[in-house]
Amino acid sequence: MKGAIMAASADLTTLAKVKNYLGIPVSDHDILLTSLIASVSEAVEQYCAREFAAKERTEFHDGSGATALIMRCRPIIAVSSVNDDLSRKFADSTRIAPEAYVFYPEAGVIRLDDGVFAHGLRNVQVVYTAGYAAIPPAVEQAANILAAHFFNRGRQGGDGVASESLGSYTVSYNDSEWPAAAKGLLCQYREVEV
Repeated sequence: MKGAIMAASADLTTLAKVKNYLGIPVSDHDILLTSLIASVSEAVEQYCAREFAAKERTEFHDGSGATALIMRCRPIIAVSSVNDDLSRKFADSTRIAPEAYVFYPEAGVIRLDDGVFAHGLRNVQVVYTAGYAAIPPAVEQAANILAAHFFNRGRQGGDGVASESLGSYTVSYNDSEWPAAAKGLLCQYREVEV
């Protein structure tokens, strides 16, 4: 996810919820709002450096002689297989038995009960499912706030003009930053880049 620009793993809110948040009962703006939901969902995943939708993933890690690995996505829902194979064939014979490791869902860590991962390049393969079966309410609310924010900015003329005066003409602009409420809701979901 880091540095990648891609579509969101899922829409983080629904058209009905955004319309309810905005107090819009009609369908006049449905196409625009649907587009904003997709854009906001992608932006939130980029901001948080994580995908929210649950899906199976395959990752390759360098073995470092450590007992634990940190997965790129969390929370971990299930681990299908862990292989440690210096030849990188990842056959059944190199599969680590499920009872030989434990995973910590929220931390996104897989730890061997006994032993270490062999030193090597991309010699550890982990197939696992991570993400959220349902989008967390705080993330969904942040998406509602952001979709409403950009919808309202567009209705102001798209240029973010906050106010204008006529005598000695003055103009002030809304800043392009996200609303603090949205950032506050997302702070607990941001991944720390190391």
